[in-house]
Amino acid sequence: MIGEPDSDLTPVPTNFREITWEIGEAELQKSSMALETFELLRSGETNVERIRNAIRSKRKLYMKKSTGKWTEAPSDRFVNEHVWVLAKMNKPFGMIPPVNNRTRQTSLLPGADEKLSAVVKFFKSNEPFKWERGPYKKAPGW
Repeated sequence: MIGEPDSDLTPVPTNFREITWEIGEAELQKSSMALETFELLRSGETNVERIRNAIRSKRKLYMKKSTGKWTEAPSDRFVNEHVWVLAKMNKPFGMIPPVNNRTRQTSLLPGADEKLSAVVKFFKSNEPFKWERGPYKKAPGW
């Protein structure tokens, strides 16, 4: 049934909502994900999957099982958007080292706090970003 969580996942708490295209546009913009990622890294969380889970859980959202097509479903788009945040925090802003592909870990580099406003400004320049199925439409500066 559409809208039902996948049966092979942990049961979804009754007060959680499915990630939808509209939630992406309303609640999961890259500027807010960058701020939350920074705060979680500053608090000592270095695993990017746990960081993503904390961002999602804060909004009481559950993810559907991945399709592996990163722009075809809202849950997959959420992961893809956060990957973009991490990529930009790495280069060109130099806030974090590259995410370790094996351990899924990263950290804040010295001086990252001084660069936070620039990365947020960068993402806000293209917001609200329209979440929809399919490939990205590149914004100016990308």
